[in-house]
Amino acid sequence: MSDTDARQEPIMVGRFTRLAEIEAVDEEWIGQALAEPGVALTWRPGGLALRGARMVHAVSAGVQVAMLVRRKQTDERVALVQLFNVNTADRHGYLSVAVASEYQRSGWPLEGVALFLDYVFCCFPLRKIYIEQSAAVGERVEGLRRVLSEEGVLREHEFRFGRLNDVHIFACYREFWKETIRARMWIASS
Repeated sequence: MSDTDARQEPIMVGRFTRLAEIEAVDEEWIGQALAEPGVALTWRPGGLALRGARMVHAVSAGVQVAMLVRRKQTDERVALVQLFNVNTADRHGYLSVAVASEYQRSGWPLEGVALFLDYVFCCFPLRKIYIEQSAAVGERVEGLRRVLSEEGVLREHEFRFGRLNDVHIFACYREFWKETIRARMWIASS
């Protein structure tokens, strides 16, 4: 990583979304969003029914930074994005994304994820970010394959939807972010 990478200002606002800090008034929305059927079974706690203090603990366990993705036009909350389980020695971390169910079939919330990746690579000296995705939601795996490097597969790793499912591990490398994602974001946000 060059010194100039760490000093770049992150892009916080895109064409459709913006990143926002989480405030106390957002906690109820986060709890509701994470409990929605389309989110709960694919998000980090792995479908566990968590409420109250247990949910807050699960949401914050191992998290380095978390933000909300908000719709730029209306300021609606769209998604929760987190960097967690950061390994400073090997310079990698994990990304979790929970998109509210009403926006899951829209493509534009992904812009918020790209903004968050930009924030992470500008503010942390990481060389790659891992994203794990269950094969139980196959269309998401195919979408990730188109833009990220597939690092591996954990065979029959988790039990969801009544069966054992593989978990695919993807990575976004700093160089890919710099040359592809960030370059496109500057154009889109100008």
